[in-house]
Amino acid sequence: MRTFNFADLLEIVAETVPERIALVHGQSELSYSALNEQSKLVAAVLSSHGVGRGDQVGLQLINSPEYLTGFFGACRIGAVPFNVNYRYSPNELHHLYKTSRAKALIFNRQFSREIKDVRSKLKMHVLGIICRQSCWKLTVTNWV
Repeated sequence: MRTFNFADLLEIVAETVPERIALVHGQSELSYSALNEQSKLVAAVLSSHGVGRGDQVGLQLINSPEYLTGFFGACRIGAVPFNVNYRYSPNELHHLYKTSRAKALIFNRQFSREIKDVRSKLKMHVLGIICRQSCWKLTVTNWV
């Protein structure tokens, strides 16, 4: 039995009112159809790297359109997105990632150094997806 999730709701709204503005960020606007398409991109990247139903996906992102595309992208494949406070100390991040069993992490480029420091202490496979501010481009890093 298939379950209904947030990504399904976005899909319905995007089909019903595709050009209606879903969010405004600074001077930029994003329609429901654009938000839906970007979330499909995130879902495809996650899925192609083995992330699926029930896997946890950390979102270490500032308040931005990328947060919503990451959230909906993870939901689309049945993964479980969880928020990571970008103000956490390295010790708090280490504890969070150690106990969460996250299979993927979506984060803004500005957090690369903190993520690298924490990752060096963990012995786990994590897929990192780096979001660059002002344009949605994904850089995928496999971490072992």
